[in-house]
Amino acid sequence: MKVRNTAGAYISNAPEKSRRIIKNALYSLGKNPFPGSGGDKEKLVLRAGRVIFRLHIAHTYTAFYSIDTENKIVRV
Repeated sequence: MKVRNTAGAYISNAPEKSRRIIKNALYSLGKNPFPGSGGDKEKLVLRAGRVIFRLHIAHTYTAFYSIDTENKIVRV
């Protein structure tokens, strides 16, 4: 998993409890980044066909990420 600098800085500045919740949710993307049952992940198709995904974390945070299946990398 690769986390952009801006996302990493945001996570680092979050309160401890929020940081733990966010990190646990992002860690789960490494195991299964694709949407399915559970409803917390959603595939979004943008203009020009670009595909990104959205992960709802608790009721407060949302992470946007892409999946590089060829290289097995999730970018947040």
